[in-house]
Amino acid sequence: MRLSIIKLFLLATTITVLSSCGAGKKATEELERLPKVKEELLIQRLDSLSKQRPDHFFARINSKYSDNNTNVSFKTTITMAADSALQANITFANIPIYNAVITPDTLTLLDRRNKCYIKEGVAYLKQQFNVDFSHKNIEELFLGLPIAWDEKQEYQQLKDPYNYVISQTNEKDIKSLEAGKDGIIIRYFLTEDTKNIKRVIIDSPKDTTSITVNYAQYEQVEDFIIPKMVEVKIKTARNEIFADFKYAKVEINAPRTLYLTIPEKYEHCE
Repeated sequence: MRLSIIKLFLLATTITVLSSCGAGKKATEELERLPKVKEELLIQRLDSLSKQRPDHFFARINSKYSDNNTNVSFKTTITMAADSALQANITFANIPIYNAVITPDTLTLLDRRNKCYIKEGVAYLKQQFNVDFSHKNIEELFLGLPIAWDEKQEYQQLKDPYNYVISQTNEKDIKSLEAGKDGIIIRYFLTEDTKNIKRVIIDSPKDTTSITVNYAQYEQVEDFIIPKMVEVKIKTARNEIFADFKYAKVEINAPRTLYLTIPEKYEHCE
């Protein structure tokens, strides 16, 4: 099991951030046109979903990861205190391997095998992946919420007879960005009943980076609707990363202590 620390951290905590909920893409002629739904209703639904954030969240997750050089399965636990901190623990063959905590300002990660640590500002993720994930965005990914939704911005429905798609970027500007100009394109796909997120696609054309997050099935836990599986695909100029998270156990609003102590003998990871 040879993965770089930052890759495992990305899998255990992210973004934004993507195949249709684990199934192969259907040919256009096999898809059925969806009934028309007013744009404002779709936007209101996404805005409502963005506010459905529990104070505390815990999940045990069966995880799979692959990229151009690696294919591995492992166990992950995610513990969140809303707007405060998120902790991810990764084990392989029941042996703790990595422990990471991310706050709105910092990223701390322990590599228990090599007895070293990383402690950086959250901008470190941007430097490594050309994707600007924040602490809040990571919470949104695992909770099945619209990533980076901003109620102060204007959104519009994109033309797609087979999907309900909302974006802050209009179709004309999307074509301009796809031509290589600076900017990020985020597209939100709702389920056919418009109740939940089916997919989020985040594109940074100039950086040749694309992130797709798919959600397969949801379940109600307490008063919240939580995804049962999250599938993440990240495509860059140099690599294609795939991660599959299947939730084995979820607890809502059952506070747990988040802590991470760096042992004195640990050195900074090279």
